[in-house]
Amino acid sequence: MANRAALPAPAGAIKNTESPLDKLLESLDESLQNSCSPLRCISCGNPVTTREECFSVDGQTDFHFVNPGGYKFDIRVYRNALGCYPRGDATDEQSWFPPYRWQYALCDQCDLHIGWFYKDDNGDSFWGLITALLTNS
Repeated sequence: MANRAALPAPAGAIKNTESPLDKLLESLDESLQNSCSPLRCISCGNPVTTREECFSVDGQTDFHFVNPGGYKFDIRVYRNALGCYPRGDATDEQSWFPPYRWQYALCDQCDLHIGWFYKDDNGDSFWGLITALLTNS
């Protein structure tokens, strides 16, 4: 292979150091940052969980339920919700996910009832959070 000398740059030229690969990596980095943005409590802005914590139960991530009082809830299930805490005694009464027992899930900053915490006898658990009470802004 012949040794080639670098040609001098024309006067006033600016060297482009960003390759197409660099641009792609930068774009992917921005996408990851946006996808990892927290879902926040609509009342106080507390970060509750992230989209990445969403998972499926029996092939679904979103559920529509009506409680015994006639109130309708659209919920999405999350493996973790670090901005919530469970409240009340665990019960299997009227559970939307048998054999899981449920407790209320409250925002750990403003105590808004934001969904439910579910746990089974084997220790498996997840959060069912009310979609209308979470925001990504």
